Amino acid sequence: MKLIENGVITTLDWFNESNHSIIPLDDYLANPMSANKVMIDNDTNLVDLERHIENLSLIVINFNSFTDGRGFSLAYRLRQSLGYTKKLWGSGNLIPDQYAMAVQCGIDSILVDEQQLKRQPIKQWQEALIGTPIPYHSQKALKSNCTINESTINYLNVEYKNIPTESLLEIILNNEEMGKIAVVSSFGSESAVLLHMLAKFSPDTDVLFLDTGKLFHETLEYQQRLTAALKLTNVKIIRPSETSLNKNDQHGYLNIQDSNSCCELRKVIPLQTALAGYDTWISGRKLYQSEGRSSLQMFERSGSQIKINPLANWRQDELADYIEQHNLPKHPLVAKGYTSIGCAPCTTPVIAGENPRGGRWRGQGKSECGIHFNNNKVINKKAQTNPIIIKQM
Repeated sequence: MKLIENGVITTLDWFNESNHSIIPLDDYLANPMSANKVMIDNDTNLVDLERHIENLSLIVINFNSFTDGRGFSLAYRLRQSLGYTKKLWGSGNLIPDQYAMAVQCGIDSILVDEQQLKRQPIKQWQEALIGTPIPYHSQKALKSNCTINESTINYLNVEYKNIPTESLLEIILNNEEMGKIAVVSSFGSESAVLLHMLAKFSPDTDVLFLDTGKLFHETLEYQQRLTAALKLTNVKIIRPSETSLNKNDQHGYLNIQDSNSCCELRKVIPLQTALAGYDTWISGRKLYQSEGRSSLQMFERSGSQIKINPLANWRQDELADYIEQHNLPKHPLVAKGYTSIGCAPCTTPVIAGENPRGGRWRGQGKSECGIHFNNNKVINKKAQTNPIIIKQM
């Protein structure tokens, strides 16, 4: 066996396939005095290891599959939550592209065999480290680097591609690497699905509800009813500032003159302000909803934050079935033909066979308000001829 450390190969003279001093966790727990080097799987419950942590000189995390990234979370928790400061190695099905992530999350070295090095020469591992930022020693740096760089976003989309939505949500909500998390919900036609899942695992997670001052009264009533039914305890109502409204839309007709500026005033600015205190936010967007969302990924960059769309791949019928199966309260406007529900002046029922968001900003060639990004770029909206300059107060 070889060890890759800082991009350099080291031969382990003491390591022998049939007889070495790194033992499985179960064997160690049965006789903690037998060794001080232990091998753990990436689904290990660290509670079993916590009371022995100071006695261990080496922990090796075995990655059963390169598509299962739980080992990175284990490494992070060992370093940051349990305060483990000694040697931490990775082994098994790791690939060079994951080397930088491993270093960032606290893994010192990668254990490889001769066959692995033939398939993936040391040059590939070295190239993976080029430009790698500060490793785990700085928690702030780790959280930033493990959260928002583009390679990490791409990795997460591969890593969690086939994980069931509820499992993904549970992992996200219990993962310290995600930092402070908020769920953004419109309390619209399908919002009950994501919020019901949230209530199962973390009903005290912050839920941001944007009251633009132009919503249907049915939406405001539904927000209160669904919040109570799911026992959500931290729903925060976000509103545009009265000063900005008085300055830019004193009579409330801006949506008629310039809907983009109205969305900026009543949606984009208030939500950006509210999200400034979070590292990660979760939305309920789905691929099926419109052409503008056809490239939607589960993990995205949104400015300096990570954004997660757990329901990205759900179909409309699957969402409806979930609501029925769990007997969840329905938005009252769904029965009237509204499949996507926004502000009252800019939302109409959809026509049979029409795109689910066809009732939004009807006739304006616009399907998004500007709060969402694809690949860190705001989704295109129809430009207004003479846009109003919005001043945030």
